[in-house]
Amino acid sequence: RTASAAPWPYVKWSCEPARAQDVPAALARAYHLALAPPAGPVVLSVPVDDWDEPMDPGQPLSPRTVSTAVRADPALLGRGAEALARSARPALVVGAGVDRDCAFDEAVALAERHRARVWVAPMSARCGFPESHPLFAGFLPADRGGIRARLADHDVVVVAGAPVFSYHVEGDGPHLTGDTELFQLIDDPATAAWTPLGTAVVTSVRLGLRDLLAGPAPVQRPTPPPRERPARVVDPATIT
Repeated sequence: RTASAAPWPYVKWSCEPARAQDVPAALARAYHLALAPPAGPVVLSVPVDDWDEPMDPGQPLSPRTVSTAVRADPALLGRGAEALARSARPALVVGAGVDRDCAFDEAVALAERHRARVWVAPMSARCGFPESHPLFAGFLPADRGGIRARLADHDVVVVAGAPVFSYHVEGDGPHLTGDTELFQLIDDPATAAWTPLGTAVVTSVRLGLRDLLAGPAPVQRPTPPPRERPARVVDPATIT
């Protein structure tokens, strides 16, 4: 296998430039592709003697600005905003994509505006919501029945920056109860295509949450009660 083919399928893109003079442009392309959503690894294989070759004076590289933000289909986001506004018992499920897209403040603002309980997606690798917040509901388990039970009371669920859903154990039955409407904001088209139900919107998570915040004012609804916190464990040896 060639050096550029060996890393597949574990990278977004790999390349070994055919000429030493092509290395600068390939390096710039690798940089922009790595940062494009969803961000991920790339591989650029450069033969060791290429570093000693001069650049092509006829093809200088100029500084460029390449956007990494993806704006969602406004009609689909509008449907999500309207569903949130009329919802009686909304919920927000946050995943690692919230923190990865620096959308922490937007997630908090959306939850507070709609008085929505906030769950953390199964096996999320990053913190997407403050666990000390009164609207924090806890962590979803990585099994279908457990997720269905925890979200059964919600009529609208918005999943931000996470798959729907990651399961670690075998399960059966529907992913959610039949009367729950689901909207997903995700920056990965492959994850959106795999989502088994609801409406998946491909978007930068931060921009998608901002668009939902700009949606219609929510109906009057009570603030959900805070979750029951486990009793604090105190080591008797520390009591004086």
